[in-house]
Amino acid sequence: MVITTVSNETNDLIDKPELLNVAVSRAKEKLRLVVSKDVAEGTGNIADLVRYIRYCNCEVSEGKVCSVFDSLYGAYTSVRLAWMKHRKAVSEYESENLLYEALMGVLEDKGMSDLGVVLHVPLSMLVRNEGQLTEDETRYAMHPWLVFEEAGNQH
Repeated sequence: MVITTVSNETNDLIDKPELLNVAVSRAKEKLRLVVSKDVAEGTGNIADLVRYIRYCNCEVSEGKVCSVFDSLYGAYTSVRLAWMKHRKAVSEYESENLLYEALMGVLEDKGMSDLGVVLHVPLSMLVRNEGQLTEDETRYAMHPWLVFEEAGNQH
């Protein structure tokens, strides 16, 4: 059983004792609890569970994997800045630069370095059949955003 939270902070949604009890009781052979360091070392039911796991001499380890989106959190600022220091900025937004680099890395690792990534594609170019969309969804998807910029000119 793998339990993971949807938040990096303890809140009423992830820390309900009844829900945590149900989740933990479903584990038959192994339990993996995946939470942020702040949640694990904080206060509340999940932090209590982590402390109980340690008390029972079960393994508690810090993860070695950080998602591209996790790296946007303040705790990862130095890691993110060091990683991006020698990489190409394709956008004014760090999130887009990180995701671009991650995608390019995957393409290179999979032997597909001849492929590329296109930035800022209007949704209207991707939606081929708006027949399944509601009127509001169609209006949103087909909005004529001017998103392509090249040498300061919009087209």
